[in-house]
Amino acid sequence: MIRKRIHLLLCLLGVLYMSCNNEEKNLYIEDITYCSYSLGTAEKQQVLNGDTITCLLGETLLIYVNSMEEPVVYTQSPVELEKNDNGEYVYSPTEPLLTPIAMKFLEGDAPVYFYFYIKVEVWDVTYLIVENSCLIDVEKDSLKNIIRRELEETDMPLVLSKYKMSYDYYMATAEVGRGDFEYMTVGVEDRVITGKFTSEQGALVFQYDEITLDYFLLTVDASSYLVQDLTEKYSAKYFSEKINEIKIFSLVLKM
Repeated sequence: MIRKRIHLLLCLLGVLYMSCNNEEKNLYIEDITYCSYSLGTAEKQQVLNGDTITCLLGETLLIYVNSMEEPVVYTQSPVELEKNDNGEYVYSPTEPLLTPIAMKFLEGDAPVYFYFYIKVEVWDVTYLIVENSCLIDVEKDSLKNIIRRELEETDMPLVLSKYKMSYDYYMATAEVGRGDFEYMTVGVEDRVITGKFTSEQGALVFQYDEITLDYFLLTVDASSYLVQDLTEKYSAKYFSEKINEIKIFSLVLKM
């Protein structure tokens, strides 16, 4: 790792050396775009020498080399640029950072160093609770009414409340992430609850004040729901009763 960082530093120093000692070469590398990039389905954007590419955690960055010459690429750990079958360099960031990237091209017998920066910013996702509904599958109607009241009073998130999640780690390939969250309510009861969360392939776990809330993000057609499966909780509470399934479905808007 130390050797790689020293090598990258030498590459960047080489760029600065050429800038100070060879005006013609410096103009040459600034006038030619050696790279371009795109995020998702967006159009390609040019990258000039010394530019900064900004992306969000969770986005996939594609870097295109505009040269027949394949460069030598230098990065700092934990950044890794993988080359896909189309010859593009792919970067899927897992944490916020600012890192330099250096590339060495050969122009004749002389190497040309091209460099830029990648800035990865925290990814914020907010879910606004629009509507709540519940599924109560129990044997007795009287118990169904009791559980409905308990769900409304203790388990359902308030309508128009928000869950704001700020990812500080996300691995797109495994759909695994973690970070901080805020639960915000407005109106009758204004309050903010803060804590930690983890996500894994649609499963969301919120933790605060020794309390754990388990959700699952469900998408049906164009609608998204935060789903709580409380069957186990109420089966333990009313262990002498026959309880098949209890769930809360919170219709949400992603902001």
